[in-house]
Amino acid sequence: NTPDTAPTCGNGDGNYNPVPILNGVKALALSTGRYLNIHQCMYYSPTTTNHFSTIITSRDGRFAAGTNISNTPDTAPTCGNGDGNYNPVPILNGVKPLVRP
Repeated sequence: NTPDTAPTCGNGDGNYNPVPILNGVKALALSTGRYLNIHQCMYYSPTTTNHFSTIITSRDGRFAAGTNISNTPDTAPTCGNGDGNYNPVPILNGVKPLVRP
């Protein structure tokens, strides 16, 4: 019954390590709307040939995802522009509205 205010992340495996500024948490009040609209946003870096995805906006705001609670199901993902090193991959972005019974 208490919203999280900070993310809890593991240590990675040595090849992949957490990037704290890109980690985040978003508390959503499920009682304020009928739909949990989960937006997954994929980003790609041609320099490092690496992908990553997010469903919430990073703490520094560079990578945004429109996950929200609403009385209307979202039909298209809302994703940020990235930071120039990692750019959005629109064909890999998606949204899934989950209805509350």
